[in-house]
Amino acid sequence: MMVGRRGYFALFLLATGLVNLVLCYLAQDSFIAWVFNADALYLPSIFQNILASNGAFSDWYLTPAPYLFPDYPMFLLSYWLGSGAGIRLTIFSLIQTLLTFGAIWMISAHVARQRAVLIAAAATTLLLYLAIHSGQPFVFMLVSAFHYGAFLVSMVFVGIWLLHQKLELPPMVLAGVGALVFITSLSDSIFIVQTIAPFITTTFLFLIVDKSFTWKKLVPLTALVVVSLLGLSFTSFITDHRAPFKMVIGITELSSNFDSVVGFWRTIVCDNPIYGILQVAYVGIVVHSCCSALRKYSVDGLPRPLIWIVIFSALATCATLAVVVLLTNMPFTSRYFIPAFTWPIIAVLLYLDYWFGRRLGSVIILISLIAMVLLSFGTYRLIKANGLPYPYYPSTLSCIDGVLEKNRVFNGIAQYWDAKYIQYFSRLSLNLAQYSRTLEPFRWITSEKYFRSRYDFAIVSDHTDPSIKLSVDMIKRLNGEPTIVATCDDKTIYIYGKDKMQVQKLSETGSSYRWQGCELLTIIGRKTDQCEMEKNEVHASGYLTYGPYEPLFAGRYAAEITYSSKAKTTETVGGWDVVFALPDMVVLNNGPLVGTDGVVVKIKTEFVVGEKYNMEKIQVRTLALTEMDLKVIDIKIYRLL
Repeated sequence: MMVGRRGYFALFLLATGLVNLVLCYLAQDSFIAWVFNADALYLPSIFQNILASNGAFSDWYLTPAPYLFPDYPMFLLSYWLGSGAGIRLTIFSLIQTLLTFGAIWMISAHVARQRAVLIAAAATTLLLYLAIHSGQPFVFMLVSAFHYGAFLVSMVFVGIWLLHQKLELPPMVLAGVGALVFITSLSDSIFIVQTIAPFITTTFLFLIVDKSFTWKKLVPLTALVVVSLLGLSFTSFITDHRAPFKMVIGITELSSNFDSVVGFWRTIVCDNPIYGILQVAYVGIVVHSCCSALRKYSVDGLPRPLIWIVIFSALATCATLAVVVLLTNMPFTSRYFIPAFTWPIIAVLLYLDYWFGRRLGSVIILISLIAMVLLSFGTYRLIKANGLPYPYYPSTLSCIDGVLEKNRVFNGIAQYWDAKYIQYFSRLSLNLAQYSRTLEPFRWITSEKYFRSRYDFAIVSDHTDPSIKLSVDMIKRLNGEPTIVATCDDKTIYIYGKDKMQVQKLSETGSSYRWQGCELLTIIGRKTDQCEMEKNEVHASGYLTYGPYEPLFAGRYAAEITYSSKAKTTETVGGWDVVFALPDMVVLNNGPLVGTDGVVVKIKTEFVVGEKYNMEKIQVRTLALTEMDLKVIDIKIYRLL
């Protein structure tokens, strides 16, 4: 392998970038918010639970893409090499960056043999600079379980394929490639979209252009499709607790999704003008490569591997774009566009190297040098402002640990974005379960073993989005006032004592729960200032309230409806029923609602939840008739037995 002086200097700049990366971690650069968020702590939390807390993989609710390969082996190595939470994440970022360099070098070696190391080091250096300073999607090079692992395998796959075009690889190596495709497709279905589909298309197009198409040549392509689909089908066998979430393709969100993609692209280009120029150059390169391929490489003599790489990368981008804009049940996310923003850097450098050769080397070095000078200057300013606090242990976490340890409570709940982060970086052996605003278990990237019938405390983020903020009012309605309330920056800790806080409504005999009228769903109602639900239009008829869709254990219950109506007590104003919210509605009890002369009254009924319907969701519905006045104050359910 020829490196040369420029190559060695490029490697030095890359090493400088890696040192800057470590220092940025220690100085708590803003980019670590991506690395330390709840989604990115998926693998760290699993490994900590299984290897340090005797947890079981089968207990975990995994993402639709379980990221088994290559993320798991990389983080396992990080776990062995590191001794603390923050250090292990830093090591993972270093490993993934170095593997990126290796993968780009594998590809570059087929086009720019003498300068492959230079191009690979320069491309990785630029990606590292963008990862630290430009955020998504470049920052995902430093993060586990964000589809970057699948892109790494994609680059390696391309490098192996180009090698196979030069010399026939032995059957055992090809079998290994098949195994690589299988395990990666099993780990992340996006690999099929961003690698297998564009690979099959590119290879087929080249067979047509070369006029070398035979049915025999379709055999390996067909085998590749079969292996990848087998991998995808095996995903469901990994664990019993996989998140029940699947992609749905359609055109209903086409316009909004397309607008999101265009807006994201515009933001990246506006925030990084130089990268925007590179994107424009890439579009020109794609057009030029397609024209060269159609002319069978005779006009300008472009190397076949270079054209193949450019067309493959363009098709990978188009396939990703097509899938993203057609998704109907998933919000737009930048993690799908890792290849779309990484391939252009690789392709443009390879293209320029072919045209300018050695003359380009000094320019590449200069660009890499500028990037590293800017990165190093930014790191220096960051260290000067923040110092190098080691290990990572922010004051908020220290405060939370202090409060919990003082009160000897270690089992609690928190919202999704807090639970995993606090538990992972805490120096205590905490058990934090994820709950939604309405105190429903949030089983997403978490272990079933974290959930309990009773807890010791709740941690509430005071300034978080109200739609996910734990309802303090609901906690107090279930448990009364906490014994201790402590504040740590924007977190408030409500402590009830060991096993004294319940979150499951109606879990014990004698317990009850009240839903105010405004907390119930409605078809013809409107909320009052007193949180009641009154009929919105006198001429309307229909359900004034329905819900609360509360799952109930098998047992004996009572439902109480508090309501009022200006109608006379001799008039029927509507009706009520208690039903299970099943596809085939099961009615447990029902009756009429009569007028109350404006007085607030209560009606009460008992019902039984049999073992057959254990934990089915219950509804207590109120129906208002046309021309009749009705107001629901609240609905209360008691557990009798």
